Amino acid sequence: MFQTNLKLAWRRLKKNRGFTLVNLAGLALGLAAALAVILYIQDELSYESFHEKAGRIYRANLYAEFDGQPFHLGSMPNALAPFVKGRIPEVEQALRIFPHKYGQTAFIRIGEENFTEERLYWADPNLFDVFSLELQSGRPEKALARANTAVLSTAAAKKFFGNQDPVGQTIKVDNQYELSITGVFESLPPNTHYPFEAIASISTLGYDEPEKLSWGNASFPTFLLLHPQANPEAVEAKIGEELRRSIPEDRQWFSLRLQAMKDIHLHSSGLTSIDEEPYGDIRQVRILSGLAILLLLTACINYMNLSTAKSQGRAKEVGVSKTLGATASRLARQFYAETALLTFFAILIGLLLILLLLPLFNQLSGKALTGAFFGETWFWASMLGIWVLVTALAGLYPAGFLASFTPLDALRRQSAGGGGGNVRKALVVFQFCASTALIIGTIVFYQQLNFIRDKKLGYRPEQVVAVRITGAEGRRQVEALENEVRQLPSVLATALSQTFPGSTASGRSLRRPNAAQGAEGAEMHSCRAHPGIFEVLDIPLLAGKPMQLFQEGDTVTQVVLNRSAVEYLGYSPAEAIGRRVEADLGHAEIVGVAEDFHYGSLHQPIGYYAFHNRRSEWLQYLLVKLNSKQLAGAMQQLEAAFGKTVPGSAFDYTFLDAHLATLYETERRLAKLIFLFAGLAIFVACLGLFALAAFAAEQRTKEIGIRKVLGASVEQLVALISRDFLKLVALSILLAIPLGWWAMRQWLQGFAYRIELQWWAFALSGGIALLIALLTVGFTGYRAARANPVEALRAE
Repeated sequence: MFQTNLKLAWRRLKKNRGFTLVNLAGLALGLAAALAVILYIQDELSYESFHEKAGRIYRANLYAEFDGQPFHLGSMPNALAPFVKGRIPEVEQALRIFPHKYGQTAFIRIGEENFTEERLYWADPNLFDVFSLELQSGRPEKALARANTAVLSTAAAKKFFGNQDPVGQTIKVDNQYELSITGVFESLPPNTHYPFEAIASISTLGYDEPEKLSWGNASFPTFLLLHPQANPEAVEAKIGEELRRSIPEDRQWFSLRLQAMKDIHLHSSGLTSIDEEPYGDIRQVRILSGLAILLLLTACINYMNLSTAKSQGRAKEVGVSKTLGATASRLARQFYAETALLTFFAILIGLLLILLLLPLFNQLSGKALTGAFFGETWFWASMLGIWVLVTALAGLYPAGFLASFTPLDALRRQSAGGGGGNVRKALVVFQFCASTALIIGTIVFYQQLNFIRDKKLGYRPEQVVAVRITGAEGRRQVEALENEVRQLPSVLATALSQTFPGSTASGRSLRRPNAAQGAEGAEMHSCRAHPGIFEVLDIPLLAGKPMQLFQEGDTVTQVVLNRSAVEYLGYSPAEAIGRRVEADLGHAEIVGVAEDFHYGSLHQPIGYYAFHNRRSEWLQYLLVKLNSKQLAGAMQQLEAAFGKTVPGSAFDYTFLDAHLATLYETERRLAKLIFLFAGLAIFVACLGLFALAAFAAEQRTKEIGIRKVLGASVEQLVALISRDFLKLVALSILLAIPLGWWAMRQWLQGFAYRIELQWWAFALSGGIALLIALLTVGFTGYRAARANPVEALRAE
């Protein structure tokens, strides 16, 4: 019976080639989009799953509040791991890692060769007991047991040493640390938030010494490996209680929450990442999942609409079959066989499209997906599930509708025309409602991205280059480099700085004057810098002057606060000059007040910021303002000056405006994907609308012929055929506008600075959908109206 149904289905599909091609195209495009999203989601959900003990690994996250404002970090003070080890029996291992200089590039020198490495971490020796790093050479229990030791990934070993065995070799990091290579581990897959390339012993930095353990600097991602039977909620509560009981009250400024390792990538959007590695976003996964489902539904709706619209042509077949004794269930199985066969071919075409377009999808999504998924069991299980689901969904209404005909109904429908009109109308409304909502989303996404691009930031990042100087051998080389760069004709200004806007800054607590002892302050970001930074970044001073260079014997730290910080302290800019400030900067005095500027992304509002001259932080960058009229050759001149004055280090730099653009890369990629899906949804919907309009015109061939003989113009006939369809599209637009407004308001809440939703965006979206529908239906109507009426009436 099954084989018979398949043969009948194949004959039916061959007989109705136009119907088959339209449905095949719609289903194939919808399935290709769904497959692409499945690959994307599977990759996002697979982060950290390669760790054998991932189900027992938890990251300790820090939660605090400053002056009523939440402060959340994906890291902890370095004292936590040693503290937990001896006190909480449910914790099998406690591990600290530390991204090199808060996620900055490391300069590696091997002999006379210079390299850069962006993913150097420092870690406790029990790293291999917690994470699944497969050592190809070396012993895990000894690899990081001593200070000044390190292990490399196979990729890093190849980069630094070529085909030589790196074990026993020495590398020099930032001209400061001599590290002996004790092992090589298999390079990690890309689906990890901690993509180690080089890992050095944290004891090299002295963090195994009691006097270096601190409850203040929360810059150390800390991982707890729990015993198999341990309850994470109970462990979290137990650690919190032990902290309250054991550490000084003035150190109890935070609380701790445990986060499952597999949740880190997608569920950390509210946490600050100390290493600047980007997190994923579960909201984006959900949005793309919804878009894929919408596309699949749109393709299935096409099939349902065309199948029921063509029920007139199947009515006689159903009537004859039922007269000869065929049951409704047997006929339903036959119609399902047609759907299953069509869906099977659509999946094959969809797979081919995915393989051909995978590089484009990778470019849009930022992924590095390959065809390796063909060898995965989960993929073929997903394909089977999609085949069954789409067959059941697309075939449900047509099979039930057609199989339910009585012989008498079948004969009546043969003469009266296709059935299911109201359902078809509702499905067309759904299709164009979804398409219009996607157009609204695309327009609003690009409006917000353009707003971000054009918004005044309070400083000028254009033509400013940040050159890494941590590889310099001491202050003399740094001073020589700055002096050499200042002489270049393409350079307008320079300044040494700890960081730059858009990058990680130190966190401090800013307290109001006369605050009670131990009172909580407000979170403030800070940056040690030379006075030229205000000229380089073009940040205006409202009062006072820049801080001066710190000199030997100075006892006062000079500070320049931004306007918001001064207002928090209760001063006007003029009043603030000469005032002492409590901000964990020693004896600090306000010497200047700067205008507010966006030191982070526009996802967060402007907060409190301080420039200072205290020597407690590294100066990691030379900021260089270039002359826009002399950019040609400027970077070659800079590199030459760097090579001349800092010969023992590699030249590493970033343009500030390019770095700022990366802060919105997630939104930019999502906007491109939504634009792509919106285009596909409209195309698939129009395929169905075109076929429905063509079928409707075919049904009205006699009517059109008579009207034309009686003098109706082509325009009148086009309007006659198009009117009903355009009413449905207009209704779908009315439904899509409030849906799109609500969805976009929700999305925009993620930005502290955002556009106002404007009426013209919704009007434009509706106009685009209406125009596309008009062109689709109008073309069909025009062809029918231009036909010879004699041919239309000859059959009568």
